[in-house]
Amino acid sequence: MKRMFFISGFIMACVFAALAASVLPAADLAGTWTLDKAKSQGLDPRLQNAESVQWIITQDDKKISIEPKVTAGQPPAGAPPAGAPPAGGPPGGGGGGGRGP
Repeated sequence: MKRMFFISGFIMACVFAALAASVLPAADLAGTWTLDKAKSQGLDPRLQNAESVQWIITQDDKKISIEPKVTAGQPPAGAPPAGAPPAGGPPGGGGGGGRGP
């Protein structure tokens, strides 16, 4: 008797889940999402120092597209300015000017 009750309950739960899935609309994520740095934790330093960060999301039945838009701010403390060569010279530590190996 318990087994029959369990099986009929399981079948009813499956039917209910299938009906709920077919009736509920899909989530619509489309729109412009803006990062709120005050409510965010563990951000990358580049995002933390950005002036603004937005995602423009478009969605249709089969695809979601995300277009990020980041407005640059100040570089992180100790980072070289944009376009500057990396500190320490060329890779390998050589000064250059030689004929090579």
